[in-house]
Formats: sequence, C-alpha cells, structure tokens
Amino acid sequence: MTTEQKVVEKMLSQLPKRIELQGARNFRDMGGYSVANGRTIQFGKLYRSDQLCDLTDSDADVLNAIGIRTVVDFRRSNERGKSPNHPINPDVNHISLPVVEKGTDVFNVWKAIEGGELDAESARSYLIKANAGFISRHSQVYADFMALLMNPDNYPLVFHCAAGKDRAGFAAASVLMNLGASHDVIFHDYLATGHSTQALIEHLLGKRPTLSNALEGLTALLQVHPEYLGEAFLTIERAHGSIDAYLQSEQKMDAKKREALANILCGISE
Repeated sequence: MTTEQKVVEKMLSQLPKRIELQGARNFRDMGGYSVANGRTIQFGKLYRSDQLCDLTDSDADVLNAIGIRTVVDFRRSNERGKSPNHPINPDVNHISLPVVEKGTDVFNVWKAIEGGELDAESARSYLIKANAGFISRHSQVYADFMALLMNPDNYPLVFHCAAGKDRAGFAAASVLMNLGASHDVIFHDYLATGHSTQALIEHLLGKRPTLSNALEGLTALLQVHPEYLGEAFLTIERAHGSIDAYLQSEQKMDAKKREALANILCGISE
C-alpha cells in the first residue's frame, strides 16, 4: 500500500461525521472527504439524512444550531403527505424534488412486504433497477439538485429521502462525482449507511409491527450493497460512455460549474 493510499484509508476510517438526533438515524455531515486537486469538502455545509418527519423539538434545536437553511426532499408526494417533515423553523426553505422510481416508494413497498410479495431477492432486484432508473429516468431531478447546490445562499443544506440511502445516496454520489472524488470515496460514503441499517429497521418495526412478518425482505430493502450503486455507474457507462459525459449532458455540470461547486463546498482554491 502506498503512502497516499494509507492517508486515504485513514481519512475514510474517520468519516462520515454523524450528527446524533433522536428522530433521524442517518443524518451525517459530508465534510472531510477528499476530492480532486487535493481539496477537501468543508464541514458544516452539506448534510445527508433519512426523513425528518420524526424529529423532536430538541433535534430541531440541533439543526438550528448548525444553521440549516435548506431542506431538499426526494420523497414522493404520498410519502411527504403521510410523513411530513418537521418544519425546524419558519425560515428554513423546504424544496421537493420527488424521485418517482419503483422500489423507492416506501408505502407501496411496505404493503408488498406485509403481503408477502417482496422477499430478499425481490428487494435486491428492485434496488438494482431503481439505481439504473436514477440515470435513465430521473436525470432532471438530479440536475435540479445540482443547480440548488450552485447557490451559496442555500447553505447549510441537508438532502434526504426516506431511509437516506438510495435516492439521497445517488444525490450524494452525484456531488462527489462532480467534485472529482475517487471511486473509493464515493462508495465509502454510500456504504456508510450500513451502520444505520439496524436502527432504521428497529424504528420501522416500532411504527409498523406487521413488517416483522417479513423481516428478511425488510432487511434486504434497507441494506446497502456495492452492486446497487454500482448499477447506476454501469448505466452511466452504457448510456454515456463516461462520468464526465453524463455530468455535462444530464446534470448540466460543465467544467466551469464543477469548479464553482468545488469553490463553494471546499473553499476558494489558492
């Protein structure tokens, strides 16, 4: 292992930085990751999370203390309607960018699990197809997300879906791709949700005890595996030839915009 690889490995072992909340189990700071040109994402600017509907008032105090200005929600309208986010405070800007992809519609998936229609293998198949769909059917959503990140006034910003792993997971990967992060960094951040899986399962079982009848399918649905996000990258390669081509044509992020984003998230390069 080279010295550079050892440095990266040590850095990743200490990340991500988690924010402990009572009502969210996968809230974390994206700061600290190394990206292109020796730069590092600053702490306290960009966060990713699971849904914010169960936040307590004490949790809201934590988010107010870190100064959250913008919440980006990738959930469908039915998810938002049944589980609306905590407002945090009246000045927070809540933005909806729904990703309507089969396999990520939480309530319908839960019904399928409870009805015995979704076993572990079916759950894995759903998630692989969903990640491909982020590329083939939802590029505009992620382009809109990147446009929001280009406005410095939107920070500090948190983005989330239901579990904070698939729709939000690809959003996080998009940020890291645009900043020129390595494959190892991108997948480390994605797989870090695995540390929250058990807490997510216990939380859902507490709210919907009938899900315990199909624990294998539920567990598979809430896990992260390299092949899930890997399917998104394979789809990019098949459809666009390269990550750079995809970012430029579908997310509307050319080299100038990517440098501007790096300046926002990493600070002005000297």
